[in-house]
Amino acid sequence: MKTVIYLSIFLIFAPLFAQEESQKLSSFSISSNFSLGNSILNNQEFKNLDGSVSGFSLKAGYDFGYTSFSFLRLDLGIEMGTYNTNLFVDGNQSSLNAEYLRIPLAYYGVFKLGRNEANSLLSNTKFYGGIGAFLQYVYKYELSTIESTSKIDDVELDFGFLFNIGIEQDVSKRFSVIIGLENSFMGDKNIEEELKFKNMVFYFGIRYRFLQ
Repeated sequence: MKTVIYLSIFLIFAPLFAQEESQKLSSFSISSNFSLGNSILNNQEFKNLDGSVSGFSLKAGYDFGYTSFSFLRLDLGIEMGTYNTNLFVDGNQSSLNAEYLRIPLAYYGVFKLGRNEANSLLSNTKFYGGIGAFLQYVYKYELSTIESTSKIDDVELDFGFLFNIGIEQDVSKRFSVIIGLENSFMGDKNIEEELKFKNMVFYFGIRYRFLQ
């Protein structure tokens, strides 16, 4: 009986898999990344304040300009990040926490590693590098001591620039895994109600490619 059930499932789904394999990949994809690294904060009160930063991003990508070994990619996304550090203020140990929302737009060059898909084990591995910019809004900023917590309200919308390099490895026709390094910076001017971050983070994630 089990054999009949397995055979029936195979007969039902095999044509669907065959149809998927015959379809071409779309130029559109989505990706999600987790990041962790170091950040330096500058504002009117603190200068070059070292801390840790973590984040999560969701991006939509469009690939174009295909050649036999490379193509271009445009990514637009949304990212949430958290900055944390410990410091001494007036002799008291304090903790500083900032949470922000970013909208990054980046332009990448993607290069296939290996000679070609027929004779290279590295044909499904791609190296990429890119540059871009982002808008940032800090929606939470708290400096906490044992006695009190102070907040900054109405932090202004700000912008910065980013550089990105990484490796993308295809694990199936639709899915790939990503690992990379991103450097983003916003300047170091001490302006009231502005928080400037310089981030250096490692990230990993997955990319899903649509079919035509």
